[in-house]
Amino acid sequence: MEQLQHLRLQPRESVIRTNAQALVDLGLADLGYSSVTVDCGWPAKNRDAQGRLQWNPTLFPSGPVALGEFIHGLGLKFGLYSGAGYLQCGSTDLPASLGYEEIDAQSFADWGGDSLKYDNCYSTSSTTMVDSDSEESQSSHRFEKMAAMLKNTGRDIAYWICQWGIGKNVPQWAAPIGQTWRMSNDIYDSWRSIWRIVNQAIPHARYSRPGAFADLDMLLVGLGGLSHEEERFHFGLWALLKSPLLIGADLADDVTPTESIEILANKEIIAINQDPLGKAAELVLRNTEEEWDLWAGIFRRDAGSSVLPTGEMQRKR
Repeated sequence: MEQLQHLRLQPRESVIRTNAQALVDLGLADLGYSSVTVDCGWPAKNRDAQGRLQWNPTLFPSGPVALGEFIHGLGLKFGLYSGAGYLQCGSTDLPASLGYEEIDAQSFADWGGDSLKYDNCYSTSSTTMVDSDSEESQSSHRFEKMAAMLKNTGRDIAYWICQWGIGKNVPQWAAPIGQTWRMSNDIYDSWRSIWRIVNQAIPHARYSRPGAFADLDMLLVGLGGLSHEEERFHFGLWALLKSPLLIGADLADDVTPTESIEILANKEIIAINQDPLGKAAELVLRNTEEEWDLWAGIFRRDAGSSVLPTGEMQRKR
């Protein structure tokens, strides 16, 4: 599963539209980058008289239905965002879905949404954005409630849980109700961030299966913080671990280097990520003195072929 995720905290309709078009024009849609997600920052500050979320008319003058129709018209899926707390991440006044799960789930369906990324900010109050230590922030029930409400709409909406992997047994409760679950806090544009997340992903790998995958967060390819070789390795490792491949770079304004686009378009690596077995590679050996890891996994070339021999990826950390 791949998607485009752009301008986190500052989404705009014009940018979403041009990046969606770029997915098609660059041939990335044909390779499976199939969904365009509007991340946090899209709503108006106030709900309407019926308690329904409203889109910021300055940022999204056409509204969600028209935007969804445009994205669908390109043959892509329309991804939405909210959170299981009082407010959306990165804001101080933009509403999330806690206490409004039924109303909001129906809105997501009415807008033509195909997926929902569901975050974990402001889980205990409207003043504390990140609370990773409390029992409530680590709980599953808020996420389970939205899963039930999405199901009740009758629309097929993929559910991407962004609980950050805090607390115990997250994949055990998340995998049965969602298609992906985030297992770390946010990635940032640095090589160190990659290895921090990979280390956190180790215990989650065994839970990945078709329809349920640990999400290592968006790709840094094309953002400028990594060397070309680091971008290649980063993309390959995310693919081996069966993470959703979420493009974080701007595709529309010629700011992403051609060589980064070529990494994102590597058919062989995408095939590993998308193989029908859906089993993530696992860490089998770590040499702390020489600073290298050995990861191994099995995959199928396609649904009709036999399982290939164990594949390995080795690289100094």
